[in-house]
Amino acid sequence: MKESQEKEIADWRQRSNYRDSLQAVNILAVLRAHPQAKIFAYVGYDHVREKADDGVKRLATYLHELGHINPLTIDQTLLYPSATGAGPLALTSASGTPAVVGLYSGSVDLQVVHPPVAWVNNRPNWLATTAPVVADIPPPYAGKPALAQLYDQAEYARYGAQAVPLDQYITTKDQRKVYLFPYQESRKTLINYKPAELP
Repeated sequence: MKESQEKEIADWRQRSNYRDSLQAVNILAVLRAHPQAKIFAYVGYDHVREKADDGVKRLATYLHELGHINPLTIDQTLLYPSATGAGPLALTSASGTPAVVGLYSGSVDLQVVHPPVAWVNNRPNWLATTAPVVADIPPPYAGKPALAQLYDQAEYARYGAQAVPLDQYITTKDQRKVYLFPYQESRKTLINYKPAELP
């Protein structure tokens, strides 16, 4: 569905339901075509909810209703402001069973609290599992927002624009260098730039 078509649905609840139902239908189509497949969906904070709220159904709800799938749902956002530890923690009861509190109680399976994010060169430090690829931002992209995308060189040669970026980042007009993470230091990489179309 194009964004312009989605905006034609006046009621925000119906618009949200429509978008999430289509996402669920697409995931279920993949699972029907590939019954042994495993799918990991990293979704926005509210789309993980398994129960409707105020007339709004989310992706996890539709997966359950349309596909009879009980997805493992994990909230990683609600308790983030309370984070103080050095590593992630999963909430459990005294007996060790998963515990969910607050807004997501009864709507997700687990809650995980991540440690506070430290920022390095405008990137969260948890991305830095390898040394970054550091590059000067070339003209005509320097001095304005641009989308910098890091690709595996061999994959890009094979798939071109269909290749999946290893990392991507929207630069700022004041930025002169970009820091992108390849996740494997041995990879040969290349960076493509595009103008960033910001609202």
